[in-house]
Amino acid sequence: MGQASDTYQKMFSQVEEIIQNMENGTMDLDQMIREVKKGQKLIVKMNDRLQESKNTIENLKKDLEISASRSVSNPDSDDRDSL
Repeated sequence: MGQASDTYQKMFSQVEEIIQNMENGTMDLDQMIREVKKGQKLIVKMNDRLQESKNTIENLKKDLEISASRSVSNPDSDDRDSL
């Protein structure tokens, strides 16, 4: 689908560039259609990346909550050693 090295910021910059180029009004219709399609693909990838990040954060939050509840229910154990 794309290179793993495509960072969110890089994709965002590419979308901004597409928008600026379209606003300049120097593109013909065929170029504009290609750029819109490219922009759509980038936005889909960006949304996927955001969803992955959201899922990762939610999983980390759950892990922290589980760890915290274990510490509260068993204050004598030291769960930090398992990290």
